[in-house]
Amino acid sequence: MPARVEVIHDIPEDQKQRITEDYEAVGASVQWDKQPDGKWTGTATFPSKDKPTG
Repeated sequence: MPARVEVIHDIPEDQKQRITEDYEAVGASVQWDKQPDGKWTGTATFPSKDKPTG
């Protein structure tokens, strides 16, 4: 099963840290991209649940 990705838009600067911590607490990594209006888009990527083979 591929990794799950969630994208959230229009996040104010003052909420980025809390949102990052929330996602990291459940095993996701978050990448942030600044929007033209100064807010942020966050992309949270959760690890694959595939079992290793071999």
